[in-house]
Amino acid sequence: MKKKERAKKLNSDINSKNYYGYALNEHNLKNIKYLKKLRKQRNKRGFDDSEIFNFDKTFSNWLLPRLIIFRKKTLSYPIDLTFKQWTNIIDKIIIGFEIEDKTYTLERTKKEQKKVKKAYKLFRKWKQDFFW
Repeated sequence: MKKKERAKKLNSDINSKNYYGYALNEHNLKNIKYLKKLRKQRNKRGFDDSEIFNFDKTFSNWLLPRLIIFRKKTLSYPIDLTFKQWTNIIDKIIIGFEIEDKTYTLERTKKEQKKVKKAYKLFRKWKQDFFW
């Protein structure tokens, strides 16, 4: 197998495991040795070093699709809230994580940064209540 084909296969193997970290760039994707290292890390511990490069982005990338599905499927809500209050909280968290996922900190407006911070604050406060 040619070097280019091996790199493409390794890249495909790494990306098919779930999602990729933000440390992967065009240079790294052509580096077979680096890709083998990442694949070995994923096989051993379930994630690779590329995922901790911009951990905030990796976290929001992982969490966001799960929050969206949770929002659609949830039937329960915390005892001290109404269902509408609970879905509004979830929506605010989703909006903040969408901004986090699509932009880097220095690119955000003050209003966007405020929404991201609010999303994290709400997530911390209510994380024990994410069940259905």
